[in-house]
Amino acid sequence: MIIKKINHWKSYISKLLYILTKRQKMLLVGLVVLAFISSILQTLGVYMISPLVSAMTDSDVFLSNSIIKRIAENSGTNDVRQLFGIICTLVALIYVIKEIVSVFQLWYAAKYGAKVQKELSEGVIRKYMYREYDFFTSYGTANIIRDVTNDTNAVYVILTCLSSLITEAITTLMIIIYIVVADVKMSIVVCLLAMICVFIMYRFFKNIMKRSGEEARVRYAENRKVLLESVEGIKEIQVMKKQNFFLQRYSETYQKTQAPQIKQSVATSAPTYVIEGIFVVGIMLYIGISASVDKSFFSKLPMLASLLVGAIRLLPSVGRISNNLNNINYYLPGLNNIFDVIEKQSRFTKNGLEDKIDSRNALPFNEKLELKNICWKYENSDKKVIDNLDLEVVRGQSIGIIGKSGAGKSTLADIILQLHIPQSGTIVLDGANIMDYPYEYSRVIGYVPQSIYLIDGSIRENVAFGIDENEVDDDKIWNVLKKAQLDNFVSDSENGLDTIIGERGVKFSGGQRQRLAIARALYREPQILILDEATSALDNETEKAFMQEIEHLYGQITMIIIAHRLSTVRNCDKVYEIIEGKAIEKNKEQIF
Repeated sequence: MIIKKINHWKSYISKLLYILTKRQKMLLVGLVVLAFISSILQTLGVYMISPLVSAMTDSDVFLSNSIIKRIAENSGTNDVRQLFGIICTLVALIYVIKEIVSVFQLWYAAKYGAKVQKELSEGVIRKYMYREYDFFTSYGTANIIRDVTNDTNAVYVILTCLSSLITEAITTLMIIIYIVVADVKMSIVVCLLAMICVFIMYRFFKNIMKRSGEEARVRYAENRKVLLESVEGIKEIQVMKKQNFFLQRYSETYQKTQAPQIKQSVATSAPTYVIEGIFVVGIMLYIGISASVDKSFFSKLPMLASLLVGAIRLLPSVGRISNNLNNINYYLPGLNNIFDVIEKQSRFTKNGLEDKIDSRNALPFNEKLELKNICWKYENSDKKVIDNLDLEVVRGQSIGIIGKSGAGKSTLADIILQLHIPQSGTIVLDGANIMDYPYEYSRVIGYVPQSIYLIDGSIRENVAFGIDENEVDDDKIWNVLKKAQLDNFVSDSENGLDTIIGERGVKFSGGQRQRLAIARALYREPQILILDEATSALDNETEKAFMQEIEHLYGQITMIIIAHRLSTVRNCDKVYEIIEGKAIEKNKEQIF
């Protein structure tokens, strides 16, 4: 049983050390050293109390104290009052130093933990940003938010608890050693009481805290999911007058998050009172029994008083040890998840994509893009959405892709964009397999989706998407705005490129948002532009005007236009229909 528990804790410590960087581990050593110094000072403060208590009860006992003898030798005086003043000054000085060290330790631990949480949070979101696109469609936004914020905070709390645990454990050990030297019998009582208290509290609350910690993670994600849905769907919610429905859902999920929090609060507060009760009852019984059986008991009162000071000092330490153990158990599920994220979800990092992120060279595209025997299906599904598909896109051509809803048109676009990795088949650009050059290939592609993502920022920020403001080329922005037929609108705006478009572009019309998306795609100077049902949300007249406006791009740039309406692809050089997972070339004269 004991070996099993030791192995469990070794596993937790190993996980914690694994997710820490080399520098963070070095700083952790500093935290342990501070904890050790703080513990020594706390024990020394308790140890120095003994002569003071002796002086108050018996001056002869006071002068016979080993500490007082040394002070008397060094100071050259045996006057009780002077020695008492010296010892008071030393105790006060020790406590001042102890408090300074303790405050510095708290500051150091808080700053260290916050820095670790920041770097962990950045590391987790980095891991996720380089995950395959399918991960985001299945894992859920609320879970990602929980992992990046809540679970990294769990690691921060565990580090803080470990710092406190080390301090209190060393303090407890040193005070017990002090009591052992002074009174073996009392030390046995104190040790037994301390071990009984910690064992009972840890044993009783261990599984409760672990289950509560896991439940808290689940409930947190559920609550964030409802919150996100309520904010993102506010337009439909207000139109359909469903505010009360979503408010009720939020209230219900929030209430469920409180249950594990209440358990945690009780589990970290209750042990203090239980331990205090056990200690007081145990020590009082010991004193009562000793007084009745030991005739010389009252002559030992000065020493007993100092020992009681030490025993009383143990109360908060033992309580904090119990509380820290309970808190660690509560936050362990978060630590385990962060460990899984960092240790297991690293395939894109290992493939070197991050190493190539600073590359600025696009793959050469002078001839054609070829899709050969492409197969793709959803995970846990036997049906292939794309089945041995072949497609050839010659440079400068415009290709139209049509098909029924659910036929796989957008899936094909996602495959070309590398959002979906085909289970079999290859995509070749001028003889180069794009899987070998993921970032360089992405420089070739421009993308305009059906649902356009716009940030709540300026036109400049949205066109030069993901580019540092110091590197933005305003002349280039105006050039692509002109190509997207949006330059006149922007120049007529009061703030020009600094015009704020609102969250998700709410201040722009549907057509203007589409043109802004075209400008964003063109800013990257792509050689292939993919429009994935980019006009499906527009009415017929707006769509017609939009397609007329991009006609000037035909021939200048290779275009793949995925559409539900035939009119959208009327001017394409070739039109393919997705039927049973294959791209079938259509006779334009027959379909138009």
